[in-house]
Amino acid sequence: MSQVLLIDESRAVVGLLKNRIEIAANAQVRVASSLAEAREVIAASPKIAVAVAGLCLSDAPKGEVVDYLQAQGIPVIVLTGNMDEAARETILAKRVVDYVVKRQGAEVDYLVELVQRLCNNHELKVLVVDDARTSRTLIRRLLEAHNYQVLEAGDGVEALEVLEEHPDTTIVLTDYQMPRMGGGELITHIRQRWTRNDMAIIGLSAQDDPTLSARLLKAGASDYLTKPFIEEEFYCRVHQNADLVRSIRAMRDASRRDYLTGLYNRRYLHETGASLYANARRGNLHLTAGMLDLDHFKRINDTYGHQAGDLALQHVACILRQSVRSSDLVARYGGEEFCMLLVNGQAREQADVFERVRSAVASAPLDYDGQRIELTISIGATAHLGADFESMLDSADQLLYEAKTRGRDRVVMATPPVSIVDHAAKPCS
Repeated sequence: MSQVLLIDESRAVVGLLKNRIEIAANAQVRVASSLAEAREVIAASPKIAVAVAGLCLSDAPKGEVVDYLQAQGIPVIVLTGNMDEAARETILAKRVVDYVVKRQGAEVDYLVELVQRLCNNHELKVLVVDDARTSRTLIRRLLEAHNYQVLEAGDGVEALEVLEEHPDTTIVLTDYQMPRMGGGELITHIRQRWTRNDMAIIGLSAQDDPTLSARLLKAGASDYLTKPFIEEEFYCRVHQNADLVRSIRAMRDASRRDYLTGLYNRRYLHETGASLYANARRGNLHLTAGMLDLDHFKRINDTYGHQAGDLALQHVACILRQSVRSSDLVARYGGEEFCMLLVNGQAREQADVFERVRSAVASAPLDYDGQRIELTISIGATAHLGADFESMLDSADQLLYEAKTRGRDRVVMATPPVSIVDHAAKPCS
């Protein structure tokens, strides 16, 4: 969970913003009313994602708190009661993230959204493409001030190479005139692989050509900025495009995730599993399928209630997620049953993976309202491909049933050329 530092002398302002930020950004808000208190909070909680600070404090009347926070490497949003052009220039000269006037209701909404964005931007990659190093450095500084991950390229050819390594890039900011491959050609190449829903592209140019923006937008750009730009317009356009792609990704991800555990759902398992199976059939990878079942789940629901049952499923899901590589797939199959698809590695090694998972669950009981709930899982797994993906899952499910009948809390796996490997935590009962 991200941590936000809120510094202001007004209890009313602090109370309003604290609740709004905690709900919207799912963040833990630390509060201070002075520079001295802010120092104490940072000493105790060094990992602050962003600070929202009043400009005039009793022990820092001239904005010294901003200088201190920036020296700690913490992005700062300034809270101020008054704003004129001179004050605006003074604040922005301090290289703050932004400023907000406390008395304006719409500005408070903007502040909450900005904090939420800063807490989440570290997940987003932005590629800056420009042959001028000074221009790339300027844009990098602006983006890093808002917690974006920044990638760089000197022209379109290099940009495509970077995107091959980072296909999850959210935004590409590209200049128009560059050697080897310019911005227009780069946009065309990007759109052959990534749609506007997958990746936003913002064209940049200093050319005095009123038709250029239209040409770039028709080529596939999402937006356009004329250089030199003012920082506030730059941020608005970047944030709007980032929010759009992020929202589409969230909707897409929600359709393939289980609502309770956050693991992939059964539909996604079958879609992706069929593709992995086809690759395994062609000899491109090794695939092992495992079906996992939480033992005595009904007893947990009957004894402690369904809330405890839900927490038990979430607890096990977290262990499963932490036990596999990014190339593997973990899904909730239904009820208290899960599925794991392990990609590559020898069958014997995969048997060890399942045993480590079984052991990890058995050694991590759930603490529910002060009560210790012991958890175990039974696992059936197979490295035999069988006739098709569905048959492979059925084989793993049959081995799961065998693990249950042999006493639960164990792994039963079919590994070629050995027929059955049985990892048991205790003798069969």
